[in-house]
Amino acid sequence: MPEKMLTVPMVAARLGVSFKWVREHIRSGDLPAINLNEHLKRPTYRISEAALSVWLEVHSYNEEVAEESREAAELGL
Repeated sequence: MPEKMLTVPMVAARLGVSFKWVREHIRSGDLPAINLNEHLKRPTYRISEAALSVWLEVHSYNEEVAEESREAAELGL
């Protein structure tokens, strides 16, 4: 069964962010995606379900670590 591919609007809706935010993270290389229109002026990105799941796991872990660090700093640890 082929892997489900998501559009930028679909990812934005899932994450509760703007289309622009998703595109910026794709362009920076932070969010893996493929461009279906490599030779055209305006890109058409697709993000795989698997890539988004991994990205969410990594970023939620990083947010947990950052939160623990903030709490430790507030406690003077």
